[in-house]
Amino acid sequence: LVGSEMCIRASLWAGPYLAQVHSLSPVSVGNILSVAAVGFLIGPPLIALWADRWGSELKVLFCMAAFNFAMLSFIMWGPVSLSAWQLYVLCFIAPVGGQAAGLIMTISRDTFPKEVATSAMGFLNFMPVMGGSIFQQIIGAIMTRAAAAGDISPQGQYAMAYIPAWLWTILAVTLCLLLIRLQKKKARGQIGEHK
Repeated sequence: LVGSEMCIRASLWAGPYLAQVHSLSPVSVGNILSVAAVGFLIGPPLIALWADRWGSELKVLFCMAAFNFAMLSFIMWGPVSLSAWQLYVLCFIAPVGGQAAGLIMTISRDTFPKEVATSAMGFLNFMPVMGGSIFQQIIGAIMTRAAAAGDISPQGQYAMAYIPAWLWTILAVTLCLLLIRLQKKKARGQIGEHK
């Protein structure tokens, strides 16, 4: 769940969003999106270092899900009068929240029994791609209807279209919290067995 909504925004809707909501030229949009590509490259190693420092992939995953929720809320309802450097920063940090695959693989390896851990990792790797593909269709359909209405601002159109992804981030935060509780319960059970 974590990251699929960020991937669809960065891969398909970031360019039109910058052009329509922030009135940027195609050249400016391309320059800003090139910074997002750097965010995609450096995100995974930084996240791995962060998880190693904290000693908990689940807590970092929860922070990433919460970050995605906050970022999407800002994109939907934040100011449209951002300066160029603010948009560069926004597009640099936005993709980092979508780089959860490494953490998810480690978490699934540690959560599922060894007999099914590899299958679980393969299935979980499939989910962000499918989630992103489905959300692209949903957002596109909502954007088409909002544009046809004619009386909705560009930011209002994107806010309407992003509501399913926004709800998805709430679900991701909730599931991360449940996994953290499950991990703590499992750890307490293992401590009890050793006594």
